Amino acid sequence: MKRSKKVISLFLATLMLLSLCACGSTGSTTENGSGDKQQTTYLSFGTGTTGGVFYTAGIGIGTLLTDKTYMNVTVEATKASAENCNLLKAGNIEIATMSFPTTLQAYLGDMAFKDNKIDVCVLFQMYANPVHMIVMKDSPYQSVEDLRGKTISVGQAGSGNYNVAVAFLEGLYGMVEGVDYKAEYLNYTESVEAFKNGTIDAALFDTVSPHATIIDLASWKPIRLLPFDASLIEQSDNVYAQNFITMTIPAGTYNGQDEDILCAAHGNYVTTSSTLDEQVGYDIVKTVMENLDYMATVHDAFKRLSLEEGCQTGGLPLHAGAQRYFEEQGLTF
Repeated sequence: MKRSKKVISLFLATLMLLSLCACGSTGSTTENGSGDKQQTTYLSFGTGTTGGVFYTAGIGIGTLLTDKTYMNVTVEATKASAENCNLLKAGNIEIATMSFPTTLQAYLGDMAFKDNKIDVCVLFQMYANPVHMIVMKDSPYQSVEDLRGKTISVGQAGSGNYNVAVAFLEGLYGMVEGVDYKAEYLNYTESVEAFKNGTIDAALFDTVSPHATIIDLASWKPIRLLPFDASLIEQSDNVYAQNFITMTIPAGTYNGQDEDILCAAHGNYVTTSSTLDEQVGYDIVKTVMENLDYMATVHDAFKRLSLEEGCQTGGLPLHAGAQRYFEEQGLTF
């Protein structure tokens, strides 16, 4: 009988210990943006490859949210936008960095996401990429239209750069790959070598400005950036073309670029699904927008971040919490 009592006592003690451990795993409670007590919320944040802008952004944003809020953010290195869409759909991550037009393709269930529509919405736009349409300064090409029948490096097949190139050339200029121009599927370093070897006439780089690879190319030989006509966005009936924006690259950014150049551009976003708790979404956006000085130290690309820039969506819906925050700041949609 004594042995039975000992066994029962040990069993009850074990249950109490497990109960205490379980209570501890929920984390401490802190105030959310509405001043209410909220238990720790654990978020997995899909970004990009280690060392890239998306990964750097994720580390900066994740650190900010973990330090300033009730959230505990784990940053995951991924293959960026397309993989993040699928990870979000599978429930393996809660928030993610993503780029246009992959975001819009996923939301619409188009192209690579045909029959695989993704529930994705925007928390905020991090920064915009200008579309660099690069030719050598001594080339005869003065406009994108001049590149009909020529050879253009558009990025590796299936990459984000390639998706932007197709949206830009076909959506805005009606130039179809393999019909109106010959595509070369080269990365940035390979494109520089192709320029030096004379095997391409132009290259489309979808990247932040200034970019080290373009600086290196221009140090070998002066370049030009072909200008963009902003009216093409309004005139287009292509859903991707309609969601480009514009951005000016200042004169002197690259050797040979003597004037300010207006470029087409697109957003890069922190995204989530519509199922993310509204208050959590609100607090993510609020915390980032109230710490813009910090964000500018994360990466130079964030120096342009503002309320007006942050609420851009590239054709996607805003998350309910994000929309509530921006509306409270006087922005209308």
